Amino acid sequence: MAGWRAIFLVNLPIGMLGLWLTARYAPTSPKHPNHGLDLAGQITAASALACLTMALTEASVRGWTDPVIVAGLVAAMLLGVLFLWLEIGHPSAMLPLVLFRDGTLRSATAIGLIANLAFYGGVFILSLYFQAVRHYSPQRTGLAFLPMMATLVIMNVIAGRVVGRIGPRRLTAIGMSISALGYGLLLPVSATGSYWLLAVPMLLAGGGIALTIPTITNATLTSVPHVQAGIASGLLNSARQVGGMIGVAIFGYFVRSQETVLFMRGMHTAIIFTVALLILGTVIGLAGIRSVSGQSSERKNLHRMQRNADAAEG
Repeated sequence: MAGWRAIFLVNLPIGMLGLWLTARYAPTSPKHPNHGLDLAGQITAASALACLTMALTEASVRGWTDPVIVAGLVAAMLLGVLFLWLEIGHPSAMLPLVLFRDGTLRSATAIGLIANLAFYGGVFILSLYFQAVRHYSPQRTGLAFLPMMATLVIMNVIAGRVVGRIGPRRLTAIGMSISALGYGLLLPVSATGSYWLLAVPMLLAGGGIALTIPTITNATLTSVPHVQAGIASGLLNSARQVGGMIGVAIFGYFVRSQETVLFMRGMHTAIIFTVALLILGTVIGLAGIRSVSGQSSERKNLHRMQRNADAAEG
């Protein structure tokens, strides 16, 4: 009988379909003969993320003072600094640092990291809570998440329809605030009680994140020149993945005890930490995400700076 790992096999036909659709319908990107491959940047970035991933995922088992964990964190930091140094002088940098002059891009990247940290960290501790504390079976745990996951699809559609009317700045703040409210309502959760007391907070927590992600994606893509949209999108997705990894690692450390009282104490600490981060994300969205017209102006300025830099290189 196939185990839970078999669920990842669903990615194979979806990935093959994506490759076919890309080859069939995606327009050909313009070639830049003066731009080469930033191999050093790719290697250092991947190595830094690998060290960070290893250190964070093993910290809950080994402890933060373990030599292996400390070495991994130090290596990640040094490799990250080396990556930035390499990107500064590279004519074909995989991550042109000039992009960070755009406030919307900086803010959207930070919000993407926070949103995924909150969402995946929350899903992780709730999964443990349902199974270790409430003794749900894996199947029942999956069903417990079904309303929350269904809300993701609905709110993604809503975000695409209303972002043009409300604007990315306000919609980002609304989404992060809704999610903060949802996580805040989880604070009274105890080891007993009805599941339905969790349902509405979970809907709000997931729905707010689902409202935020397409909004900051839209803001990111409209804040940079068209030729750099792929780089900006990749940056946002990378930040989100790193955020999810950090969330699972940190929240796993909070709920590392199998004793119910200590587990619940760690879970409440994680919830408070999440609410604080989401409030910070709301502030970042209000302060850093620009309106559509503001984004267009910044995009023109950024495009002009990039052209000047290319001309200077030529």
